[in-house]
Amino acid sequence: EGLEWMWKLWNRSQDAGGILADDMGLGKTVRSVLMSLTSTLTSNTPTPKVQAATFLSAMMKAKHVKRALVVVPVAVMPQWLESLREWGRGKLVLWLFHGSSVKRRNRALRMASTHGGVCVTTYSMIRLHVDKFIKDTTWDVLICDEAHIIKNAHSKTSKAMRKIDSRHRYLLTGTPIQNSLSEYRHLLVYAAGS
Repeated sequence: EGLEWMWKLWNRSQDAGGILADDMGLGKTVRSVLMSLTSTLTSNTPTPKVQAATFLSAMMKAKHVKRALVVVPVAVMPQWLESLREWGRGKLVLWLFHGSSVKRRNRALRMASTHGGVCVTTYSMIRLHVDKFIKDTTWDVLICDEAHIIKNAHSKTSKAMRKIDSRHRYLLTGTPIQNSLSEYRHLLVYAAGS
C-alpha cells in the first residue's frame, strides 16, 4: 500500500510529496527504495505490482527522474547504500556526499547535479554545506529518512533543508508527531513544497 500511495502522490502533482509515517520497523526505507513496476514502464502506463525494482531506478528508467537526493542520519547511511545497491539492481548511479575529502564530496555533488543519479548525504552535511546543494540544481526527488529530525522549523537543519529546491519530497518517519501539532504541520508544509 505504501508503494502505491507514493506512486499516486507522484502522479497527482508535479511539485508535491508526502509523509510515509509507519511505525518503526515496518520497512519505510525499503518501501521508498522499492517500487514495483513493469519492465516496460512508460510515462503513461505505470503498473505498480508486477516485478520488483526500485522506486528511483524505475523512475529514472522511465525518465521521470534524473536527479535524486536522499538525506539520512549518518547511523543508517550504510543500510541505505546497501538497499539502493541491492534493490537498484546495479542500475542506479550512486554518489556519496559524505566523508572528510572535500574534493570527493564536491565531485560527487557535481556529477549528480550535471549527469544525474542518486546523491546520498546526511542531515549534518546538508546543515554544514547547504550552499553547495542549492547552487543551480533542482532535485527531481528528495527523500528524507527519519524526517522527524527536521520537525522543528527553527532548527539550523530544518532551515537548511527548506533551501533545497525539489519537485517531489517524500518524508519517512515513524514518529511524525512527537511533541506538538505545530511540528507535524511543519513536516506537512515541507512535504507539500510550500
